[in-house]
Amino acid sequence: MPDISELNGTAIDNVAEFDGLTVTASTRLLDTYPNATFAYSIRRLNSAYTGACCRVYSTGTGIGEQDFGFDSNGILDIDAIVTFVGAGNNGVVVTWYDQSQSGGTGSGTDITQDTTNGPLLVDAGSPILVNGLPAFKAGERSGFDTSWTSVSQPFTLSSVTEEDSDAYLFGNNTQLRFRNSTETVWLGTDIDGGNTVPMGHHAFFGVGNGSSSFGKVSVADIQPAGVTFTNSSALDATLIGARWPNNSTGNRSWLQEFVLWGSDQNGAGQTSGIEANINEEYLIYQPTDAPTSGLLATYTGAEAAYSVRQLSNKALIALRIRRDSDDEEANIGFDANGDLDTQAIADFCQTANGYVTRWWDQSTNGNHIDQALNTIQPKIYNGTTVITSGTTTVRPSLQFETTDAVPLANTSLDLTFASSLSQPITASIITRDIVTTTDEMCWLNPISGSAELSIASDGTPDVLRFYAGTELVSTSQKDADMMLFTVFNTTSSEMFKNNSSIVSGNAGTNSLSSLRIGGLRTGPNERFGIHGNVQEYILWGSAQSATNRNGIHTDTNSYFGIY
Repeated sequence: MPDISELNGTAIDNVAEFDGLTVTASTRLLDTYPNATFAYSIRRLNSAYTGACCRVYSTGTGIGEQDFGFDSNGILDIDAIVTFVGAGNNGVVVTWYDQSQSGGTGSGTDITQDTTNGPLLVDAGSPILVNGLPAFKAGERSGFDTSWTSVSQPFTLSSVTEEDSDAYLFGNNTQLRFRNSTETVWLGTDIDGGNTVPMGHHAFFGVGNGSSSFGKVSVADIQPAGVTFTNSSALDATLIGARWPNNSTGNRSWLQEFVLWGSDQNGAGQTSGIEANINEEYLIYQPTDAPTSGLLATYTGAEAAYSVRQLSNKALIALRIRRDSDDEEANIGFDANGDLDTQAIADFCQTANGYVTRWWDQSTNGNHIDQALNTIQPKIYNGTTVITSGTTTVRPSLQFETTDAVPLANTSLDLTFASSLSQPITASIITRDIVTTTDEMCWLNPISGSAELSIASDGTPDVLRFYAGTELVSTSQKDADMMLFTVFNTTSSEMFKNNSSIVSGNAGTNSLSSLRIGGLRTGPNERFGIHGNVQEYILWGSAQSATNRNGIHTDTNSYFGIY
């Protein structure tokens, strides 16, 4: 067996073979799409690049400046930078190194700024993060000076940034610029592409190639949406992240990545490949590609699917989490095993509590379920560890709470469907650690109006209620841990608990136009809500067969260990 002890502390990207052990280096953006003219990022882009990511200056007396590279995950080592900058000091980025070439520090076309105007990376001792990853905060004249020679068309640019209401990514008074102003992307010399995009964290992919030029923007709820334009200008930018020098209007940009190729990368596969590579790292939007593996590929037709496990090989994001120390938010994905990335949650929250602001839909429909009110968001992290449920099989859980005395304080996540779902509908939910000694309901409700479709535990502690236009009750069925599987199909409707039928009958013909997970609905019995945890909820726009039901139960129980 080869001796791998000397590999300790060596980045896997830098290891090809060691004492008979062949190591496959991870694929980086420029490994697959090489020959970039320049490339700047807070992640490692090129496996052959051995230099630093950036050079940081500390405003602390006598500390000076230092180069910093990447951690074991290939991300800028922000912990080392915070330690270097020191408590209460600012960390200013004075050089962003070009990774387009292999070799050591300083290769390629590095971009720089002085210690006064350089973007911030550490603010008063705290790291600046966007979506949980390091970001360079630039502003009016606080960006990077470039020393590029003009880059003629064709060229391709990709970037990952966040801007405020009026920010320029490339500052040049007369030539090509990329601007986000009043939610409008401008491309080229005063060419307004007319592409309205919500502000916030996004990726941009643009090709300058005369009459076939175009730009594409991707944000949280939108996969890349494009707009074409005609522009023959060369790229001759003077600033990145700030307006050009003769404009005094303030703006802010948070910079994470800029890559430019001196060619049109819109050939076979490049556009979607580059976009997918960026999104896999930065978790900007949930793809809506049809799954080819996973539960949702086997049991198709899901209208909405929420889980702490990866239900589709195409789904990238599980949760959006707010930490209560500063109300910063980050999207959280899955680890290599398809489990919720609990390490990413712990790294982001640290000693703060973590609350779920969005449970991302893993179906292809984008029916994400949200809660904007901080006071009623379900908890996922308690300041020390991720909240979990289970004994032999322990999995992360969203913790919902109910307060009878304050009905509107019940924890919930809400969704209004773009169009109502008509029966037949199948609903599956995993509830854990439900408090069985209280008079409560485990609601899956319409948000308003009379009862439409819901599954509830009501009345005495041992009663389940199957309620959809017609109320059907099954006694002695309420447990702390349950998989409830219900087919709403008018007269042949049926509820199963842990794959055993417990009640059947006529559920009426009501459709489902809105949904509330965990909390009360606005209507009768408002004091009730879930007091316990939820791990998964899936809605199918069809009546799942007995064969499918058995398969779904087997798959789900194998993962969660419910019964």
